[in-house]
Amino acid sequence: MTIHLFKTSPVKAKPCSRVALAACAVFLAWTLPLQAAPALTPEETLAAAKGTLKEWVEVLGIPNDSVVPADIQRNTAWFEQAFQRRGFRTRQLPADGKPMLFAEALNAKPSNATVLFYAHLDGQAVTPSEWQQESP
Repeated sequence: MTIHLFKTSPVKAKPCSRVALAACAVFLAWTLPLQAAPALTPEETLAAAKGTLKEWVEVLGIPNDSVVPADIQRNTAWFEQAFQRRGFRTRQLPADGKPMLFAEALNAKPSNATVLFYAHLDGQAVTPSEWQQESP
C-alpha cells in the first residue's frame, strides 16, 4: 500500500476548528502504523491509544495560522517526524515558505492498492465578526 499526505497552500475559507484539523491528523497518526502491523491485543491497542493521545495534545499545541509561514513550517516538520517514526519515507515540497509534505510507505508493493490522504495542516485565523456565535 502506498500512502501519500499532502498539505496545500491555504484557501480562503471560513474559520475552522483546530480540533477538526487535529482529528484528521490523529486519525492518520493512529491508524497508519496499524495498517501494516498484525492484529493487536487489547493491551497493545490501549498502549497505542495512550501514545497517540500524547501526540495529539502535542500537535494541538503547535500554532497553525495559515498566514504565518513559520507556523506551517513547524507543523510540517512535526508531521514529517511523525511519519518517519512510523517507517515512512518523507519529502518536504517547497511552496512559497509553506511546505507541503509527501509521505510514502517504504514497504509498498506495486500490486497493492494506493491510498491517498489529503489533509490541511493549517488553520484559519479566527475573526470574531465572521462568526454567528458569541464565542468562536
